[in-house]
Order: sequence, then C-alpha cells, then structure tokens
Amino acid sequence: MLALDGLRQHPLSARRAAHPACITIRRRCLPLRGQDHFFDKLGKLRFRISLPSFYQINSFQAAAAYQLAVTLAGDAAKGRVVDAYSGIGTISLWFATQAKEV
Repeated sequence: MLALDGLRQHPLSARRAAHPACITIRRRCLPLRGQDHFFDKLGKLRFRISLPSFYQINSFQAAAAYQLAVTLAGDAAKGRVVDAYSGIGTISLWFATQAKEV
C-alpha cells in the first residue's frame, strides 16, 4: 500500500496514476519499481512503450488483427491510410509497410 496522503499539500503533490505501476508527480509518471518503459515486438516492429501508454499487450493477437485489416482493405491498403485510433501508432506503422501514405 502506498501512502500518499501526506504529499497532497506538498508542492510536488503525488497521486496514484491511472496505471497501477506508477504514481504521478506533476504530470510525470514515476515507476513504483523497475523501469519507466518496456519493449515489445509486434511482427517485425519493435516498440519502446512508456507505462501510461495505450498499447495492446497481446502482441500475437494484435498482429493477427492488423494483418486481417490489411487483407480486408485489399488494394485500398496500398494507397492513403488514415489511422483514426489513439495509441502509440502500431496500426499506422503496420500499414506503413505497404501503404503509399499514412
């Protein structure tokens, strides 16, 4: 259990972040233990991911879903692709290997 009550009035006020592995001090996520990032591989792409980032942690399933999206898009995937989802850009980078413009 992390006791943060005494820090609320301090200029460096801390609170539990949305991510359970860190606390937020002045809008910066500080890890409770270990690194403030991790690495993961999605197909041939390698990502350095910060703790509060939105990322699909099931890389195997994400790769299958992205490849299915490319297949279903057909020739359209070779033209201009718009990634309308938020996150760290995995969909954009997956399509960028084939698309003319992302």
